Amino acid sequence: RHRCYLAVEEAEAGAALLSYWNQVLYPQAQAAGYEMYVLYAASEEWAPLIEETLAARAPISAPRQYWAISTGMQGKAPPLPAGYHVLPVDKSLLHKTDLAHLDGLREEIESEHASLEGFLEQGFGTCALYGEREIAGWCLAEYNSAERCEVGIETLHPHRRRGLGTAMTVALVEQARTRGLSQVGWHSYTRNVPSIATARKAGLSKVCDYPAYIGHFDPVYHLSEHGYIAVGQGRAAEGLAWLEKAFAQGSAPGWAYYAAAGACATLGHHARAFGYLDRAVEQGFAERSIYESSEMLQTLHGRTEWTALLARLGEPGGPAYPGKTGHPDQPAALSARARRRARGGGGVGFLYGDGRALPDPRPALPHSCASTACRFCGVEVGAAGRPASRRAGAVGRDPLRGK
Repeated sequence: RHRCYLAVEEAEAGAALLSYWNQVLYPQAQAAGYEMYVLYAASEEWAPLIEETLAARAPISAPRQYWAISTGMQGKAPPLPAGYHVLPVDKSLLHKTDLAHLDGLREEIESEHASLEGFLEQGFGTCALYGEREIAGWCLAEYNSAERCEVGIETLHPHRRRGLGTAMTVALVEQARTRGLSQVGWHSYTRNVPSIATARKAGLSKVCDYPAYIGHFDPVYHLSEHGYIAVGQGRAAEGLAWLEKAFAQGSAPGWAYYAAAGACATLGHHARAFGYLDRAVEQGFAERSIYESSEMLQTLHGRTEWTALLARLGEPGGPAYPGKTGHPDQPAALSARARRRARGGGGVGFLYGDGRALPDPRPALPHSCASTACRFCGVEVGAAGRPASRRAGAVGRDPLRGK
């Protein structure tokens, strides 16, 4: 992984640096096998320059927000449901041998610190437990300085939407105060409304908006992302055009064919829609509840092909994507290190990362669903982070909203 920090005062120098990244570093990273990059800019003033310089790359816009709280102010933690409690992440907790999900917490810590011992010396955080033997989530101080820190937070399924994110954050701010820090910061993708809501409930206030961009070195995946976004925003024809460009270059992820089917159904191309649905299932996108509850696919209901498709999918909650866990298109078991990203600093930050390691900026497609693990309805949302953080929400992670 490479992190590049650009901090310049003159536009001409900024253009030169972006051109160097575009013409030299980008091909080097692509040849080295990196799968994606993310760019963070300190202010909107960078956006026109980035979009002009990288026009041929067509980076995906994923704007973000920064929120913060003075440790002299304290948010109010909500009452927790029965069985839950919040406690510090300390030596006794990290060395337990009977805690479910402790490996995930350790992995997150070691993605930011050289070791657990280093965290215990320099870091701090809070953890939510369910009962005495199951970790339900954590909230860690990251990128600590003498006066400030950032938030890295995650709530695990099925413990989301219970106020744990807010409670852990409020407790973390109090920890920061007792350690002499003056401010705690929180970065989130603008589309991640639940993340922003949690920041607000924990007492944080919005500081600014800033641009961010994501791109994939794999042209099929990158074009698919563009198409997915357009379809999700109601631009069916435009989205379908992007997706078909992707399909022309190779096999795409199952969610891309699902999105293409939704676009075709919206446009009245029913036969093509069923063709793409078949491809989606072939690619392992096979959770029946998603298909049944999709608003985009309503025009396909009642047709012979629809009945056959449901029979192929089996019972609701049926076959999941081979090799994945949870939702059939949920990015599975990505390491915390794979979810690190660059901090923008005073200019533009770049990161070359590991595939689908970032909270996904894509908006949810028109969809309604009672599932607590559905990437399309936005129930499963991201946890709070910052440009250098793995998360971008407060009660889990929705790879569609992220971001």
